[in-house]
Amino acid sequence: MVTKTEEKRAFFDSIAAQWDSFGGPPDAPHKMREFVRIASAHRPSRILDVGCGTGILVPHLMEERAGAQIVELDLSPQMLAVNKSKHGAAAVEFFCGDLVSAPLGASSFDAILFFNVLPHFDETGAALGRAFGLLAEGGRIAVGHLMGSAELNAFHATVDGPVRQDRLPGSTQLAELLEETGFRVLQVDERSDWYLVLAEKAKR
Repeated sequence: MVTKTEEKRAFFDSIAAQWDSFGGPPDAPHKMREFVRIASAHRPSRILDVGCGTGILVPHLMEERAGAQIVELDLSPQMLAVNKSKHGAAAVEFFCGDLVSAPLGASSFDAILFFNVLPHFDETGAALGRAFGLLAEGGRIAVGHLMGSAELNAFHATVDGPVRQDRLPGSTQLAELLEETGFRVLQVDERSDWYLVLAEKAKR
């Protein structure tokens, strides 16, 4: 029997070659730069880009945090292949797999970014818990989207395929989930065209 994870992997594999041509709102590059700026304001040296896809954040990460280690993680090998074709010569590491089971070391990252990906996790709590374990004390998690949760959820409902039921919690709800996981929430900002929740693994 095919699992949901396998269905989503096949779905994103099938659209990987066209992904970069789908585009986005005219201000998407500005918003991505702003997301990276906020997510890396504490000057992390090792960054995990979860659900990195074709690597749309990589140029912004390299510009904002030159010299930092960037780890690109994605479930789809085809998405990762496109990413590698664009950024393979840079100082970037690539891992293909699921966040929850990926062979990554505990407390090994200073920043974990979830950009345009959190709704695709079947268990949001498990993803946040895994991120908490992977972050060093003082490390930060940033969740971002180019639209608000209501707008994104309405869009997903129109898409044929395994992401049709994928939903993003409202920013206040996500902040509560992060606090329940053990994070200290630093910033919550949601509009129809923007979504950002930033939290920290507080130092003991």
